Amino acid sequence: MYNVIKNNKNIFTTIIPLNATVNAPVNEPVNALVKLNNAQKLIIKLMRENNQITQIELSKELKVNESTIKRNISKLRNKGMLRRIGSDKNGYWEVSSEK
Repeated sequence: MYNVIKNNKNIFTTIIPLNATVNAPVNEPVNALVKLNNAQKLIIKLMRENNQITQIELSKELKVNESTIKRNISKLRNKGMLRRIGSDKNGYWEVSSEK
């Protein structure tokens, strides 16, 4: 891939061709699709239908514990797919349409 040449005065010269790949990507591409589990997909669907739905209503609708809803909402927020606008009592959910 590249050549290292030692000069006579203890100086090293490195020759790297222009078409050589020096650094390969380490992580997934930035625009990779976001993977959602079934509960997260249902939460997004229900929030698009009713952006003022509560976590208690979501837990009843999905027939899961409220802590499961909180955990999935936290994951959706971290993925940038969900945002709470306003207070917990009078606010609403904003679902990202880009992801």
